[in-house]
Formats: sequence, C-alpha cells, structure tokens
Amino acid sequence: MIPHDWAREVLDAVIQNEDVEIVFQPIHHVTGGLWGFDVLTRFRLEASVPLLWRWAEKLHRAPELDRLVVQRALETGYRLPGLFFIRISPESLKCPVSQIPRDWAHRIVWVASDSAVRHQRARSGIRLVQSWGYHVAWLHQETAEGLASKWEEIRPSFLMLDRGMVQRWVVSPRKPLPEWVTRAQKAGAQVIALGVEELSWVSALKDVGVDAAAGRALGSPYSAKVWSWAYEEGFLGQLLSDRRDNR
Repeated sequence: MIPHDWAREVLDAVIQNEDVEIVFQPIHHVTGGLWGFDVLTRFRLEASVPLLWRWAEKLHRAPELDRLVVQRALETGYRLPGLFFIRISPESLKCPVSQIPRDWAHRIVWVASDSAVRHQRARSGIRLVQSWGYHVAWLHQETAEGLASKWEEIRPSFLMLDRGMVQRWVVSPRKPLPEWVTRAQKAGAQVIALGVEELSWVSALKDVGVDAAAGRALGSPYSAKVWSWAYEEGFLGQLLSDRRDNR
C-alpha cells in the first residue's frame, strides 16, 4: 500500500508544477483516413499513469488533474486535424459545469469510463454535457459487468473498446466484443477499437462492424509538436503509414 502522504506529495508536485505531458495517438477509420486523436497523459515525474489517476480519485484531486490535462491538450494540439477524444474523470462528470469548457463541442469528444457510467450523478453529468452539444464516448472494459442496462440512459455517440477487450477477443473470438459492437450499431453509435497491435486485426475488426481503430500498429503516441509538423509539412500520411509499410 502506498502511503497517503507520498501520494499527496506527488500529486501536489504534478499539479503545482503542471508536470503533465500530453501525447496524441491517431484514430483511423478502418477503411482508411484519419478520424482524430486519442488524447493520452504522461507525467514527467515518471509516475505510473494509472496509479497516479487512481490516487487522484481517492484523494479527490482528479478534477484538478482534468483541468490541467484539458488545458494542456487544447494549448498544444489545437492545430491538429480531427476530433480530440479526451478522458474525463467520474468526479468531474458529477459537476461538469465547473470542469468542462462550453466552446469546444466541435472538436472534443468526452470519454467516460465504466466507473463514470456506474454512478448516477456522473450519468446525469453526461446527459448535461450532451445537452451542451458535446458528443460522449463510453470507454468499456470486458471485465466491467452489469452495465449494458445503462446504455439507454447515457446514449453515447461512440463506444470505445478498451485494449484488453480487443486483445482478448483477437485470441478468443468467442469473447463478448461483437455483442457490444451490435449494441452500439443498433443505437446508432460508432465503435472504436483501442490497442490494435497488428495490422491484420483491422480487417477482422472491420468484419464485426468496428468503425475505427487506434493502436501502435496504426501510429504511436507523439507530442502535438510532432503531429503538427507532420501535418503542416504534408508528411502526416507518411508518418501514419510507417507501420503499415514495416509489417
């Protein structure tokens, strides 16, 4: 167990020093073409990303981190093409009025985790955010059970299938990934598969109805500076196709 005092010190350092690095991982249509970017967080203190977010939630500091991440993502990535898929904590969704800017509905898709979908207040926050014109993506893990009944309540525009769910399905096609794809299709939502490590997975995912994919096979996470340079210089397609050419 990590001491609370240590966790507080690390969080204080990260937030006070704005010690956050934002990287952008491309999301591609399965038929080709860039859709947007999955916005990912790194910490220059080299702290474990999942662990730090977990402690931020335990110590009720996640909204502070959310504000920092959103601010940094918009500051660094505004020149990039496509949509930004930005994760937002359950705590921030419980009180979105103080957390979410009103004027980026044309660029930002807010990504809600299974933890957010479980909480009634967070689900109410999701509906409020949608009323402001934002689209919401539900990031779903195979291990999160009992949540299918919440679909009608939040009506996400996108279903993002977590990397573990995708990779387990590749090994065992009897896993429930196609069931969730069908549920999304029936509701008019589009499906994005994360954690795609092999290009051969893309055609298999397309066959079961997945609309888009992201993962190292399709482009690694880079800073906005790298992607902006590639876009402005006309090299974006070349960078995105590097891994296709090096199979």
